[in-house]
Amino acid sequence: MQSFVPVTKYAITYESSGRWRTLAAPVYFLYRGITFCIPSGFRWNGASVPWLLWWWVSPWTRWVVLASCVHDWLYGNKRLPRRDADRIFLQLLLIEARRCRWRWRRYHLTVRARIMYQAVRQFGDLVAGADW
Repeated sequence: MQSFVPVTKYAITYESSGRWRTLAAPVYFLYRGITFCIPSGFRWNGASVPWLLWWWVSPWTRWVVLASCVHDWLYGNKRLPRRDADRIFLQLLLIEARRCRWRWRRYHLTVRARIMYQAVRQFGDLVAGADW
């Protein structure tokens, strides 16, 4: 059974600088029976992918945007343990990968999602702080 359920669709506004994105409307999601709300106006900078790897996955690729937003919000307010925030990130990436209709592309995105999850697990404490 899936423990993460996205409740609402999301709308994003793009700032002229191209670096930041802002939620145009609140995003609600349900995790283990608790409803969370990411408020409208929340700003984040996309997936933290080193620029040398942008050929492999861009920080603003459509299938990464919602996962990076939710993950950054969870890291920012620390209402869940880091492990749970990282698992939600993975689940969102896998949900987006499954939406692809071509099997080879779905497989490719699933592999990318798992690699991105491992990178977040290994290096996320650099952003979140080792005490979390």
